[in-house]
Formats: sequence, structure tokens, C-alpha cells
Amino acid sequence: MKLGLHIGLNSVQPAAYNGWDGELYAAVADARAHAGLFAQHGYATRALLNEDATLRKVRAELSGLASALKADDTLIISFSGHGSRAPGWIFASYREALCLYDGQFSDQELRAALTAFAPGSRVIVILDCCYSGGMDRSGVSREGAKGAKVCPRFISEYIPPPQLVPLPARGNSIATSALLLTACRADET
Repeated sequence: MKLGLHIGLNSVQPAAYNGWDGELYAAVADARAHAGLFAQHGYATRALLNEDATLRKVRAELSGLASALKADDTLIISFSGHGSRAPGWIFASYREALCLYDGQFSDQELRAALTAFAPGSRVIVILDCCYSGGMDRSGVSREGAKGAKVCPRFISEYIPPPQLVPLPARGNSIATSALLLTACRADET
């Protein structure tokens, strides 16, 4: 089985981001293009766009896909939109997150979602957003080059820090074969 989940947001709910609307122009077009491209290659694809790309819906989709995916199945997840970065709970660390319509989906939550996929399955995550290179760490991240903390002013002003999400009881072991492809390093916008 070959499945695809493609998420694109040209804007976010201002109430969830201290009044910031996160306006973009082509993120939804990217998600639609990814869905179409992978459909041409035999993937059953689903797109969550703008106000449909909520925390609840993304979590539900990932949970359902984790239940459906078996050994030798492949899932492509793509995200096009804003990414955020906030100081972490460990000294000199950061929390990276995807900016969904009504809140942020953190690096820790991505890792927790990946722990639910079956051994032998394959999950490929394609992230086209700022700070996407830090989404693989799920917790401890480091400062940027020469110790500089890189965070654009608009991100720190408008986007509250992502929530910490507890990992599943079985630990943080990821049994699926996971590949993360990112547009930016952890310290890049």
C-alpha cells in the first residue's frame, strides 16, 4: 500500500497566533502539486489545506495512517507552510514546530507520531518550512553557527512556543523506516 498525506497552509488562524495570519501565497499549491504527483505514482493521497489542517485533524490522520500502514507499505507526508522555533526547556536548546491552522505541531509530537508506525513500514516526511531541519531531534537542539540564536522577530513576537507532548508509554523508539527531507537547516528561515 502506498499512501500520501499532504498539508498546505496559506494562512493560519490569527487567534491561535496572537493576531498573526501567517499569509503565504503558494503553500496550498505545493500541497496540491505533491498530492497530484504522488497520485500519478500510485499513492492514495489526501490533502489537508488551510483551515482543514488543524491539530486535531492532523493528529487523527497520522493515527489512522499508523493503524493502516503495515510492513512494506509506504507513507509520504508533505508539509508546506510556516515553521517556528522557540527556546526549549533545556539550556541552549530549541523546539521546532509546524504551524498548523489552530496551533503548532512540535518536533516532539512528530517523533511521538512516528513511534506508532509498524516495523518494516516506510515513512518519508518532506517539510518545506523554516527551521524544518530541527524537526528530527525531538527535544535537544543546539544553537546556530557561532552560538547565535537565529529567530526572526515576527516568529518570536506572534507565535507562542509549541506545547510539549508526552511520548507514548512504550518509549521513544521508532520502528518504522523514517526519512526526513527538509527545506532548511534547523537555524535557517
